[in-house]
Amino acid sequence: MRCGQYPFGGAKAVSFAIRTRCRLGELERMTRRYTAELIEFIGPEKDVPAPDVNTNEQVMAWMMDTYSMHMRQTVTAVVTGKPINIGGSRGRREARPR
Repeated sequence: MRCGQYPFGGAKAVSFAIRTRCRLGELERMTRRYTAELIEFIGPEKDVPAPDVNTNEQVMAWMMDTYSMHMRQTVTAVVTGKPINIGGSRGRREARPR
């Protein structure tokens, strides 16, 4: 099975892509497309996605960036688990389950 052909949909596909070491560009495109499809269901006042198993800070940063582009303003509160330099929380990496 090559990158982009997954038996799972949504977040599980992104998680699988990270584990199978997809090319970074392909992982970014998958993450951004997935986020764009979720625009009406996520947000600070709706549902705030958090990192899951095998989802890293970079994936969460792409999600925040994609959402922000659609909203035409920076929305740091749309996801958790993003890097500190773009609004993430100190200690977040150490706090997640292993």
